[in-house]
Amino acid sequence: MKQRIIRSRVSPSEEGSYVLYWMQQAQRLEYNFALDYAASEAQSRQLPLVIVFVITASVSEAQPQHYRFMLEGIREIAASLKARHNRLYVYAGDPVKIITALSQAASVLVMDHGYLKWQRLWRDQIFDNLESSSIVELDTEAVVPVHVVSDKEEYSASTLRSKILKLLPEYLDFEPEISGIGSKPCQLAELDVVPCPDPTNILELENFGRTVFKAEAGKARASFEGGYQNALDKLREFENHKLGHYAQYHNHPDLEIQSDLSPYLHFGQISPLKIIDAIRKAEDGFGLRAILADRKNLSGDMMNLAEFLEELIVRRELSFNFCSYNPDYDNFAGLPAWARSTLLNHIQDSRERGYTLEELENAASNDVFWNAAQTQMLKTGKMHNYMRMYWGKRVLSWFNDVEEAYAVLLHLNNKYELDGRGPNAFAGVAWCFGKHDRPWVERPIYGMVRFMNANGLKRKFDMQAYLRKVFTGELE
Repeated sequence: MKQRIIRSRVSPSEEGSYVLYWMQQAQRLEYNFALDYAASEAQSRQLPLVIVFVITASVSEAQPQHYRFMLEGIREIAASLKARHNRLYVYAGDPVKIITALSQAASVLVMDHGYLKWQRLWRDQIFDNLESSSIVELDTEAVVPVHVVSDKEEYSASTLRSKILKLLPEYLDFEPEISGIGSKPCQLAELDVVPCPDPTNILELENFGRTVFKAEAGKARASFEGGYQNALDKLREFENHKLGHYAQYHNHPDLEIQSDLSPYLHFGQISPLKIIDAIRKAEDGFGLRAILADRKNLSGDMMNLAEFLEELIVRRELSFNFCSYNPDYDNFAGLPAWARSTLLNHIQDSRERGYTLEELENAASNDVFWNAAQTQMLKTGKMHNYMRMYWGKRVLSWFNDVEEAYAVLLHLNNKYELDGRGPNAFAGVAWCFGKHDRPWVERPIYGMVRFMNANGLKRKFDMQAYLRKVFTGELE
């Protein structure tokens, strides 16, 4: 647990009426190291454990469908805590002000870690506001904590992979526990805002949060339902029906061989360690480090496992590394120098007709495959990963200004993907422009950035089957 601590500060005074856990990134009870730490502290100090979640409108580009998905998970947490004789306190407002105020009477504040700028800013401000308070911040989302793996931005998956593999056995050898989660009654500070009376009621929770969010939560809705139990259902479906075909078919947009767990991972509703543990038990155990190190020489079930775990661990944590160490992860300047240079050198190349943002949002381009990918995202809140690569690269051929193309792509991805606005989203868009990749053969518009086209899709996949699924509603 110690190596998961990002930073901490011990107050000279041990006084306080309760241990406070601010749940933000890790929106779950199981496999949550910050919650386990807070529960252990409450037990050792013989104090109540107070768990707080804050709904806020200040998260950039958050949409009603994101809000709804998140609150479905929060409702489930509230119900689970109620069954364990505790309570989830849900406030609506400014998280910095609310957590600062509630921490005044806390013996210690425990919080999970977020990799994005706005998440880090919130935590920095809370640390600054509570100069004399005990605070602990822990990394809950990475299998191997980002700050332990590397102290700098890694060039690619290959450079990060070797570092993760050295540390992996140590971080997989643990027993998840939720100890001391029950609580005694305690009096919280009176704030300008009051907590939601019953966060186990989804309608009451939505109505409560809507005063801050200022959006009709039920108006727009993706086809995914949030919450830990729904994540477990997706995991079981993947284990039973998809994992055995993953290596060969997960890139096929005409098939549905993906795990569909990314929205749940994005909101912290399920831990990657829970996913690994479940698969490992189902497969009667396996040498995780060994199969990741030798994944290109594997076959059969081990190859399927290796391909999936490469994405779940290495690729996902590469995005954490990117957002943690690159201050420009959210704009064109965050690309490697060679990618920026080659794209700008081709700025004068002849392009296809351009499109307005409204046309792109409405899937009104002249590319039927691009339109299908955009439509899938609009309908379901999730686009097939391979199509997201094609979708991203295609935009470059429609904009003379590559920085504008980058900004438009981020906007579309973050606005409509349930797993948008997170490290994977920022790293995924950056990859379309050359990040975490190598220079390729030079060509018009793209320069040496990897190129993808419609002929490649048609050559590799049954694209007519994909179009039928999207436009006839089979993917809804």
